[in-house]
Amino acid sequence: FLPLSKNKMASSSSSIALLLCCLAASSLARPSPEMVEDAYLPRGVMCGPPTPLSTSGPNVMMIGDSISMGSSGYSLFVREMLENATNGALAGSVQHGGGFGGGGQMASSNDGATKVMDCIGNATGTLKPKAWAVVTYNAGLHDCDTREFVTPTDYAANLKAVFETLKPAASSVVFVTTTPYDVMANGSDTLPAGIHMECVLERNQIAKQVAAEVGGIIMNDLYSYVEQFCHQFPLAPPGSPLAGNYTTCAVQTTGLHFFDHAPMPSGQQYTGYSVANSIIRNTPQAEINNATTLTSPEPSLQAQLSECGNGPAPLNKSLPNLLVIGDSISMPGSGYFPGLKTLLENPYDLLFPTGPLASAQHNGADGSNQAGPSTNGAACVKTWLGDGGWDVITFNFGIHDCCPGGDGRSPGVAVNLTDYIKNLEVVYEAAHAGLAENGKILFVTTTPVSSGPALICNLTGAEFNGCINKYNQAALQLLSSKPDVEIVDMNAAVLQVCSEGYSNCNLQLYQNVHFTDAGKQFCAVVLTKELAPYLAPKWLKLTNQTRTTL
Repeated sequence: FLPLSKNKMASSSSSIALLLCCLAASSLARPSPEMVEDAYLPRGVMCGPPTPLSTSGPNVMMIGDSISMGSSGYSLFVREMLENATNGALAGSVQHGGGFGGGGQMASSNDGATKVMDCIGNATGTLKPKAWAVVTYNAGLHDCDTREFVTPTDYAANLKAVFETLKPAASSVVFVTTTPYDVMANGSDTLPAGIHMECVLERNQIAKQVAAEVGGIIMNDLYSYVEQFCHQFPLAPPGSPLAGNYTTCAVQTTGLHFFDHAPMPSGQQYTGYSVANSIIRNTPQAEINNATTLTSPEPSLQAQLSECGNGPAPLNKSLPNLLVIGDSISMPGSGYFPGLKTLLENPYDLLFPTGPLASAQHNGADGSNQAGPSTNGAACVKTWLGDGGWDVITFNFGIHDCCPGGDGRSPGVAVNLTDYIKNLEVVYEAAHAGLAENGKILFVTTTPVSSGPALICNLTGAEFNGCINKYNQAALQLLSSKPDVEIVDMNAAVLQVCSEGYSNCNLQLYQNVHFTDAGKQFCAVVLTKELAPYLAPKWLKLTNQTRTTL
């Protein structure tokens, strides 16, 4: 968003009350958008204590206002992604300060240190250090509300007190920046609850400065993540004081909140991707539960590939279409694709259904889903793409290429680097031709393995990682300059949690290339968070087609 004009900052007469009234603390019912637009910003309540902490997985606490709390925000969606989807492995307990209902409304930053002390269960000062794996915090919208306005100086002091209160209690503290809003409704400028976007921008900048001063605070720029999606939508016309700001967005209702009725997609789910990604990438790996249920035999890197699988199912005409191309790290059964598909197609529902964000398919469809080495990719990619028209395509090759004697090759023979790059070029050119208008390709880097002594494809972990790193670097040199390609560095994401040169990590099966249940969902969340903004161009077209029918 561009800054609003000074005369806009001076005015409070145009305030429009658009936010939630406090819900009963025990209620998880989601209000309708109509209820939202007829209500005022609640002023918040003191935070009640958390439920008992998990002893079998990481504990996560989210603290914030109606953008995060369950009924109107992302917190229940994050719980679904991290706790429920993994039976507590990736997150043993995911909570929202004060509960997921109206009791979770923390409002402005005033009395923030006292509120968060209660939220994290440390009102008596007896909480064990680092009892929480991750605590996320946001305050900002209420601080800009004309009825609760907090001066910049007081806001900075409040945040400093909050950060200093949370740091001893959590291994990681994440500040989530305050989100933007669509600035026009029915052709008129809107100032929901008197909140000026210029104030939001200022508070976000203050938060970044205070976080740097305190040190050790992780910033989640949810503001920019929303902008990345919503800035694809219509902007206020030139000459308007709001010129350059988006006026509508598929993942945001008119006003501040992020939910909508089906067939529109869930903005709560969308914002949840970013927050969940910050949580899992800053969770201590030792706290992650590595319990894993193998539903099928573990795929072999050395099996002979005999087919490409089948072509895709017909593309969905009412959703963006995603194609994931990859080996056993992504494919159903051993990989992250089922988790990713659920994240995109089945958003958590409270009261009324919100629509999926995309329709996702894996290469091979209902046949073999094993993409194997890049040689197989070059041979099969046109089968996997079908007639094209994909809004987003992700692909990875590397593990099979680095396995000497794998996929029916002679003992000791891997796919050499020159051939690997040639094959990637073939895959890219086919994928480029298979994109819909304004489509995007995401190359996912090959994930690491443990550096322990056990052999993988007759290589030590260090030797195998040496090949993976070399092939990843070559792929980046080839693909980074392509205008329709973005890089998802899954290798770096895994290492952020497992650490460089790890010998064991609870995201990954011991001495293995494959991931635990927690690790599969970790990869699914990381990739979903990265690809979701690129669904916006298709949603712009679909919004123009469907808004008038709601």
